Amino acid sequence: PATKYLKQLEESNVALEELKLKLAEKVEEAKGKELYISQLEYKVDSYANEICDLRSRLNRVGHESDSWHERFLKADTSYHELKRAIRNLATGF
Repeated sequence: PATKYLKQLEESNVALEELKLKLAEKVEEAKGKELYISQLEYKVDSYANEICDLRSRLNRVGHESDSWHERFLKADTSYHELKRAIRNLATGF
């Protein structure tokens, strides 16, 4: 009976060692996935910063566009007023 228990103990030890190896593999696999997730998070943060910069540039361009549109409208109005004044001068009012 003692040899039977020793054999069972030995088999249990072998099974335990196999489980330890599998656990070590799973730990390494998890570390690899954790590193991959960290890299993805870094990329996401980088893209978020880039998107923020692009939005800021877009807003700035929009404001510049509005400013140039206002200038155009003022210049166009001045042009038409000048044209009208020249016409009035030419016709003597």
